[in-house]
Parts: sequence; structure tokens; C-alpha cells
Amino acid sequence: MSRASVRTEAFFTLVVPEPRLGREAREAGGGLDGRARVLYGLMAEVEGQLRGGLGMTAVSWLTSPELALAVRTGFAPGDRA
Repeated sequence: MSRASVRTEAFFTLVVPEPRLGREAREAGGGLDGRARVLYGLMAEVEGQLRGGLGMTAVSWLTSPELALAVRTGFAPGDRA
């Protein structure tokens, strides 16, 4: 007898309104770089919660094309490459 394993995937979207992001982004250098620094910090906090509170073993952040592929194959599994 061996132990069965189940793989479960969950997708989260991180949305931060501009009024909440703007001030911290200016403090972090402003512009696109400042916003990226703030968002990376938030992503680290979310990852910590996912690993600790939900017990996830791996967290990976998808690029836009990777997210589009995951959504497309979720609705049409037969299209998977």
C-alpha cells in the first residue's frame, strides 16, 4: 500500500487600488519602479500567508502569458500542449 497524493492548484489575483499604492510608491522611489517595489513587498506577505496559513508547499507568480495559458487550459483541458 502506498499513500495517494492529490495536487491542488489555486489562483489568486492581487489588486491594489492606485490611491492606496500611490503614496507608498512615491516613498519607494516613484514611477513604475516604486510601484513594483511596493507590489513585490505585498506579494511576499501574501506568499507567507499561503505557505503558513494554508499550508501550501510551493508558490509561483505567473506572468501574463502564463496566466492566460492556465486560464485557457482550465476551461478547455483538451487544448493543453
